[in-house]
Amino acid sequence: MNTKPLKATPVIGLPRRTRTAVAGRTCTHEDCNTILSVYNKSQFCYTHTRLRRPRTAR
Repeated sequence: MNTKPLKATPVIGLPRRTRTAVAGRTCTHEDCNTILSVYNKSQFCYTHTRLRRPRTAR
């Protein structure tokens, strides 16, 4: 049986900052006044985002 102690490296922090968009943006869909999150990089809110179909293996 191996009696060698385990070693770990300390977590210092994240390597880079989270990307954010400009605050106060609104959905660009017609007649929608939803304010977008700074973490939403899209032009549209969740309701008006176009459906993306996942790629499937053949």
